[in-house]
Amino acid sequence: MSLYINLIQNIVNFSNLKTQIKLCSLCQENYYFLKIFKLNASNNSNITQEIIEQNKFNKLKELDVTNNSKINNVNFAKNTLEKLNASGENCGITQEGIEQLIKLKILNISYNS
Repeated sequence: MSLYINLIQNIVNFSNLKTQIKLCSLCQENYYFLKIFKLNASNNSNITQEIIEQNKFNKLKELDVTNNSKINNVNFAKNTLEKLNASGENCGITQEGIEQLIKLKILNISYNS
């Protein structure tokens, strides 16, 4: 990976989501190589299943989908996701949506029905 990508990846790691997405969209190289490792998609935000399955999110390590009914499966991150908050009565995550997560260390499913 180039020095440019490493530098921009470090900036992405410490930026807010809006800036992260803009940086990932700057050019084709950024789109393919930059990753977002932590995502807060809680409380029925505008982040949907289709969005989190985009290339920039395929190395997620931490994900918060508290009360987000638009996301129901996070198995796409089976080799990277370590921390998942799928709590809340309106959370769309079910057992089937997490059954392939082999790296998961921390799971919060309180009040998940």
